[in-house]
Amino acid sequence: LDQRRCALAFRRSRNSLRRINAAPHISPAQADLGPRARKGDEEGLRETLRTAIGGDEATFADPLGNRVNVNQSIVDHMLEDPAKRHDGREQYFPLIREAIESPGEIWVGFSTSRETGRVWVRRRYVSTVSTPKNRAVGLVADLDGGRWAGLTFFPNRTPSGLRTGLRIYAAE
Repeated sequence: LDQRRCALAFRRSRNSLRRINAAPHISPAQADLGPRARKGDEEGLRETLRTAIGGDEATFADPLGNRVNVNQSIVDHMLEDPAKRHDGREQYFPLIREAIESPGEIWVGFSTSRETGRVWVRRRYVSTVSTPKNRAVGLVADLDGGRWAGLTFFPNRTPSGLRTGLRIYAAE
């Protein structure tokens, strides 16, 4: 199949997949958040991630046995659009390992590049955490060269915005 037909088929199936895989509520666990970095402090962001994952790069296994590589590309992604992405999400970096190793849910779907039209497989690791504002956290990982690579990690008000595609795992 060419990429356009694949993307079109995915868009058509997305709504039916959501209905089939209506997700249960995930009960929140108490979260220990990290520090916030000052706006414009690139090295502070990078150090926050290093502290959270134990270095510039780490690999964690999810409950299905898939390995996800997490590295400074998460900070690079934030720095691409600091006006939108320097929103305090770095204080949630200490939750990355738990989001992969013990997620509430794992969702898989396709993503399409707006620039090139390229289609690739994407996973979303979804958990809720108990904070003063009770947030859901999501880690998005893309399949890159046969391995999963963490792309972005962010808080969200509810897990519903993170649930796209087909749910392949739900914690008991």
